[in-house]
Amino acid sequence: MESWHAKLNRRLAKEHPNILILLELLQQEQAENETSMPFLEVGKKPRAKKLKYGHVDEGISNLKSRFRSGHIDLIYYVDTVSYYLHLED
Repeated sequence: MESWHAKLNRRLAKEHPNILILLELLQQEQAENETSMPFLEVGKKPRAKKLKYGHVDEGISNLKSRFRSGHIDLIYYVDTVSYYLHLED
């Protein structure tokens, strides 16, 4: 969901778009998704994630498991997630 939201924001290129522009963009997005659905239904795999993002997803997933099992504390968890997402100052 986050990647879709980021894609939508990039395509809008405005913080507060006009409602008509937003509707047009959502219609384009729907058309693109409807075009790709038949390919997915017959077994064609969706486009693979970039290797970089696969590593980020895997790292955050492992981190979340360690946090939930009590192996790391909240501060370490938040600091490391911010590192993965490049949110550090």
